[in-house]
Order: sequence, then structure tokens, then C-alpha cells
Amino acid sequence: KIHPDYRKECEAKYNEASGLLKEVQRFKIGTESLQSDIAATKPTGFETKQYYKVVNVILTDALNVREFAGTINDKVGEIPPFGVCIEYLGNFRFRKGGLWVKIRYKGIEGWVHSHYLHADEQSCEAKSE
Repeated sequence: KIHPDYRKECEAKYNEASGLLKEVQRFKIGTESLQSDIAATKPTGFETKQYYKVVNVILTDALNVREFAGTINDKVGEIPPFGVCIEYLGNFRFRKGGLWVKIRYKGIEGWVHSHYLHADEQSCEAKSE
């Protein structure tokens, strides 16, 4: 028989893992195999670029871009709360508290938490080059 506390702990871990998987899938649309993407260190250059915009940041603040995934790492730049055309570079890392993704914005490359990005429907190709 399974102890009720153990069952609750397992359900909580399952729900957390399920949420993280959904977050990863949000950034992996259009790819054939999540497993091969996890093994890859860089995009091949043949994929369609994915662009995002900042969400969930108040107007008086900015989204910090970090040297490495995680809040303890050095800040290498900021993106304003209305920032658009943020290029997803194809890399992601799990850290406590969620999913971090590697991005490029106006020449700055670094890591941001995925909670602050949403797909950008506008055309960004001409703006990014």
C-alpha cells in the first residue's frame, strides 16, 4: 500500500515535470525530435528562426539577460518590457524554478527565463540583421 504523503509527493513531482515539458514544447515547435534537440548544442542554421517578445515584466522594470542560465549568474544586458524580435538560439536548460532559454537581442547573447517570453507574430527577419 502506498503512503498518502508519498503519493502526494509523487503527484507534485509529476505535475512539475509535466509543466516543464509543456514549457519546452512551447520553444520546440517545428522540430521533429525533442531528444535530438536536447543532444544538440547549437542549431544547424537550417531551421526557421524563432522570435519572441517580452511578457510579464512591469513597465518600470526590464528583463535581465544572464551570462549563464540562473539568477545567480552575471547580468550581460537588459531587454525593455516592450522588447520584441528576441531570437531563440535553440538551447535551453532546466534550473530550479523552471526553464531558461538562450537568446539574442540587439547583439546581446545570453539566457532568460522562459516565463518572460511569448511567441512574436510580427516579422523580425529584417530587423535582426
